Amino acid sequence: MSAFAKSSPAFDRAVMASNNPSDIAEIARHYVEGTDPRALEPEPSAALPTASTPAPETCVRVIYPHGNARFEIFGVSEADLDAQEKKIREMYGQR
Repeated sequence: MSAFAKSSPAFDRAVMASNNPSDIAEIARHYVEGTDPRALEPEPSAALPTASTPAPETCVRVIYPHGNARFEIFGVSEADLDAQEKKIREMYGQR
């Protein structure tokens, strides 16, 4: 017989839901002993809030106009990004 207990999806969920080592040890002990079924049911996690409206700037571009100079530019359209990129490259004497 193996010295290791078989895992189960419920046990895996309970362990993954906990970020405290002592809680994980308790969950494992109860699972091996089969004494606490609540240890296998993780508490429901709160749903993350979602934005009700999309962000106005949905286009992103990363440019390196000179050496390691990095710019992340955001805009509402590709044309907007082109205009911003042109201004940045003009600062560095390009184009």
